[in-house]
Amino acid sequence: MKYTLNAKIALLAIGCVIHLTSCASDGFETWKTEITCDQQRFSITSFCKPSSDSYTMNTCQGEQLLAKEGQAPRVLPLAETKAINKRLRATYWECQKVGNVSYLKVNYAAGLGNHEDEEAIEFYDLQINPINDKSQRKKIIQTGQSINEGRVKSLMPD
Repeated sequence: MKYTLNAKIALLAIGCVIHLTSCASDGFETWKTEITCDQQRFSITSFCKPSSDSYTMNTCQGEQLLAKEGQAPRVLPLAETKAINKRLRATYWECQKVGNVSYLKVNYAAGLGNHEDEEAIEFYDLQINPINDKSQRKKIIQTGQSINEGRVKSLMPD
């Protein structure tokens, strides 16, 4: 019976980190950024430890993107983006409209510098499916109209 209880406690602890619920430890907090893009509501949840001053980056362990209640969240960033730099975290979002279709743009940073391996961008449709086609991404960048935007509470200090 003791083994079963310990196993349940371990699974609960893992679930807190994976699902970024209200579990806080070692100073880490759950921060939720609400987003609206063409009538669709999203949230990006970040699990971070706030820095002690406005000149130091916050320490973040993970992020998730959620479009609808009951839908499985998407871990951010995608594996392809994470391969650029494992420290990348969402810092900014923007709703881009191309014709009648809207896309969510998520900007990532790993630090305060402007190095190629410390910044990345991902695009998602309104069902949080990633846009991986390079020509489609290029079209969004070149012709997209920004209709809503904001900061993601995560890596960057307040």
